[in-house]
Amino acid sequence: MLKATIYRMYTPFGTWGQWYFNDASQIFMWTLENPWKDNEANVSCIPEGDYRVTRRDSPLIKRLTDGAYTKAWHIENVPNRTFIEIHIGNDVSNTDGCVLTGSKPGIVKNGLWVSESRKAFDRFMQHLDGVDKFILSIKQAPSPASSLHP
Repeated sequence: MLKATIYRMYTPFGTWGQWYFNDASQIFMWTLENPWKDNEANVSCIPEGDYRVTRRDSPLIKRLTDGAYTKAWHIENVPNRTFIEIHIGNDVSNTDGCVLTGSKPGIVKNGLWVSESRKAFDRFMQHLDGVDKFILSIKQAPSPASSLHP
């Protein structure tokens, strides 16, 4: 089964991550989530751990992509959370507790940001074409936060 890993860097303003497929040595995309706030729905990133990710119908994805996609990647069995998806968005105000896709990280006046979210999302969806499920491991970055380079 396909495996992916997000290596996170936590800040009080949000959580950046680097997404890798199958322990690859090259980053596939950047992610952005809410800061860690004890797994509180809609304001916290989800806990570190291993999750099964499956496709499901999503009105949000359909709206965000103008109908180009109708199914979202749904992160299952998140403790005390529901409807956690991987989707388009540029800053933490777009997350609602979900994982945002991006091409590069950045800092803006109001906090953390990822650029070219739609481009990264399209690449992500194309990479997973024909895949029905995968395992996602979410971990803290293995070395100091400075090891995550934009």
